[in-house]
Amino acid sequence: MKGQSNNRVYGKIIDSRSGQPLHYANINVQGKNIGCVSNMDGMFVLNTQKTDLSDTVVVSYIGYKSYSIPLHEFSDSINLFKLVSDPVQLAEFKVRAMDAKEIVEAAIKKIPENYEMDPFTTLGFYRELIREGETYHKGALGVQ
Repeated sequence: MKGQSNNRVYGKIIDSRSGQPLHYANINVQGKNIGCVSNMDGMFVLNTQKTDLSDTVVVSYIGYKSYSIPLHEFSDSINLFKLVSDPVQLAEFKVRAMDAKEIVEAAIKKIPENYEMDPFTTLGFYRELIREGETYHKGALGVQ
């Protein structure tokens, strides 16, 4: 966007007790369609605009309490987020075995309901980072 400059923040998300990285945690700017996901080492890079500095970033991971922090409080170095475990008690449920033939027949019946039957195209974006030792290098950016 013309007249706006980029803001890039770096972080690492770990379990507060074990210190283990939390991979695939969600990081997003509250109320906006801006976000990213942590990698296998709990690391992330969030790209925003300088105009977003008054916004709040929310870090979330299933089974942990979410963490919120104003974007302007991020440091220029790697920000460390120690998420606290918050287990959820699930209601009891029963598992029953089904005949394999029943499962396949039910899946076939649902094909028109679960899949687009007319030809279509999609647009997707991907970013690849390559890790060498403790260093990450930008690998590829693309649209398919």
